[in-house]
Amino acid sequence: MTAQTLAGNRRRFNVDEYYAMADAGIIAANEKVELLDGELFVKYRGTRRRFTVDEYYALAKAGILSLEERVELLDGEIIAMAPMHSQHAACIRLFEEYCTRLSASERRNAVKCRCG
Repeated sequence: MTAQTLAGNRRRFNVDEYYAMADAGIIAANEKVELLDGELFVKYRGTRRRFTVDEYYALAKAGILSLEERVELLDGEIIAMAPMHSQHAACIRLFEEYCTRLSASERRNAVKCRCG
C-alpha cells in the first residue's frame, strides 16, 4: 500500500472525539495539537500527530474507537481497513474450525508467522 493510498483511508476524528482524547489523557494538556479536517496535527510543525500502541488501545477504552470499527495502527496512523470479502471470511472460518481440532501447542504452531 502506498502513502497516497493510506492518506485516503486515515481515520478522521470529530470535535467530541478530540475532547474525549484530552479527557482520557491521550492528548496531554501541554501538547500542542490541533484538529484540522478530522486529523490531528502538531502545531507549528505541520506534521500529523502519530499514535503509540498504548494510545491506540486507550482510544478503544475511551470509546472513541468502537469494537465494530475496522481500523488498524500502521506507522502511528489509524487506518480504516478494507471490508472483508466473503472469500476471506470463509478462509478465516475454516481456519478457526481447523484450530479447534488442534491441541494448545499445535494451535500455537499453526498461527506462527515466519517473516524473514
